[in-house]
Amino acid sequence: MAQDTQTGYRAVRHRAPISERPAAVSRDHRVFSHCSNSEATTMSVTPQTVQARVCAGVDWAKDDHAIAIIDPDGQVLDRFAVTHDAAGLKSLVRRLLTAGVDEVGIERGDGPLGEALIQAELTVLVIPPGQLKNLRSRYGSAGNKDDRYDAYILADVVRTDRRRLRPLVRDSAATTALRTTVRARRDLIEHRVAAANQLRAHLQIVFPGATSVFAAIDSAISLTFLERFTTQAQADWLSPKRLGTWLSSVSYSGHTDPEILHARLLAAPQGSTGADAETHTVTTLAFVAILNRPRFLAHFLCWKDGRDVDQVRREHQGPERCGWFVSTVMTTTASGRR
Repeated sequence: MAQDTQTGYRAVRHRAPISERPAAVSRDHRVFSHCSNSEATTMSVTPQTVQARVCAGVDWAKDDHAIAIIDPDGQVLDRFAVTHDAAGLKSLVRRLLTAGVDEVGIERGDGPLGEALIQAELTVLVIPPGQLKNLRSRYGSAGNKDDRYDAYILADVVRTDRRRLRPLVRDSAATTALRTTVRARRDLIEHRVAAANQLRAHLQIVFPGATSVFAAIDSAISLTFLERFTTQAQADWLSPKRLGTWLSSVSYSGHTDPEILHARLLAAPQGSTGADAETHTVTTLAFVAILNRPRFLAHFLCWKDGRDVDQVRREHQGPERCGWFVSTVMTTTASGRR
């Protein structure tokens, strides 16, 4: 056969349509199978229908929530906002159900918002804020926070990535309480660490020696020391013998020799000794009062040791720790002396 002669196949060859959509199926839904050794047979094919999904996204906020509802093609059907109160959450649920929403994407599933959506028998899918931040670049956003746009992203991710998301299941009351307590404890620990850092930064300016005497600035013995020796002038009165006597009076359980502790005081830069020292005392004692709250320390210890809160308080409070702030924080503790 000559090269320039057509085979006859190319002229009748039909290429698949250049489209992401599947080719249309004929109306009678029949497929003809042609075999060389049999007659034409007809096979019936039942078309598969994909249920249309209307999705929604709720951008959570303290005072109000932004909502976006989209159709199966990702087009916005409705945008609105509701207040974070009983009437607002009731209106939110009503409008979602009226629009035919089945699945809702939110940033956090706890609290009244998540509870209202679950009670309405909606499928709730949690997309954490960290993931939402990364998804903004996927939609061409510059990364800036926009409640309305975030609500749309949440809804569209539910539409496109549903198989990657896990529905939120209502936990038992005990599990919910435990999760809330763990989150609160983490926040309290962060608050305590921040207060200790602020106290350290304050003392490095007005009383540097107090930051290096004991191992930790927020330990009980360090806070007790700051209650008694609040300024550089008061610390200058100390000698190794006087410091040892004071440590014995507060039942210091550490094993560091008073001479070593006193040497740390002398090695530090000199703090404020002028008229402004008394003014700085107010700030120092305020930080000490925050870090010395007995209930906080008791909860921290019982979580760490698995003991009863009241038992921890009884074990770690004593009359030697009562100070000027006794009326505001009830009493102080002597836990964690080092």
